[in-house]
Amino acid sequence: MHPSPGRVNLTPRRYWDETRDAGKFYKSDVLDPVTGFGGNGVGANGCIVDGPFANFTNNLGPGYRIGDSLNCINRFVNDAISVMAGQEYLDFCLKKNTYVDFWLCAENAPHRSGHGGVGGKVRVSRIHRASNKRRRNADMQ
Repeated sequence: MHPSPGRVNLTPRRYWDETRDAGKFYKSDVLDPVTGFGGNGVGANGCIVDGPFANFTNNLGPGYRIGDSLNCINRFVNDAISVMAGQEYLDFCLKKNTYVDFWLCAENAPHRSGHGGVGGKVRVSRIHRASNKRRRNADMQ
């Protein structure tokens, strides 16, 4: 693994209220190259080239696999997908009558849209979910 980006001067945050930035993740201060975690990726691989994780590489991925090849931390910010992380979608889910119904709703739109809106390494794909399910099932045996 290449050296870490070192010490960075990030604005302390307890969490990212994605509902405030829904539909405009690209402009979020969380993804700001100076005060946040760096901006959108560039090029075909979507590698981050600014902020504290600029040009950082590791051997994680794709998914949760650890391999021999180095990969950049990448992002493919997608404001169209991030819209569904908005307050109106969360409010819709909060009106569900049971926890299970709420969880299924929240996982489908607000939560997944946060991952998909940032894209790259934080995006949740069907392949990754399937491999995690297999891993959990194996752990339970």
